[in-house]
Amino acid sequence: MRYYLSIGSNIGNKLINLQKSIEMIYSLDDIKLLNVSDFIVTKPWGNTQQDDFLNAIIEIDSSLEPELLLQECQAIEISMGREKNIKWGPRLIDIDIVFWIKDNVNMLYESLNLIIPHQYMHTREFVLKPLCQLKPDLLHPKFNKTVRELYNSLKLSEIINKEDLKYDK
Repeated sequence: MRYYLSIGSNIGNKLINLQKSIEMIYSLDDIKLLNVSDFIVTKPWGNTQQDDFLNAIIEIDSSLEPELLLQECQAIEISMGREKNIKWGPRLIDIDIVFWIKDNVNMLYESLNLIIPHQYMHTREFVLKPLCQLKPDLLHPKFNKTVRELYNSLKLSEIINKEDLKYDK
């Protein structure tokens, strides 16, 4: 099975945090690291009163089911020192499962702990931009749009919103 994971950090040495998280994911049993996007700097999302993030997308192959992969990712976050105190707040490391491909099908998955595709991915440049680099033609199974189309829509809405602000006076 193929997974696309979003990783991000905005506390401490962000580059080292991302590199360490990738190494820890790669060191897990039954994980094969296939690809890593460029690292990009992005503004915080949700709670904007914090430092910028460094983000990337990694592509892995694994036979782990989604819930087990989630548990492994959360264990890495905890072992690196992540504390979940503030929703969308600063974080040493954040690892999210964005997409899950099984038998060449982009899967939908929902449980109490996990929603795949990630429920906010289509609104987040820090997910879409690096994902466009790795897999621009990957189709979102719920929206029936490619990653590139989602990214272009997001960028267009940002331009339109900026234009609207000019005329609010």
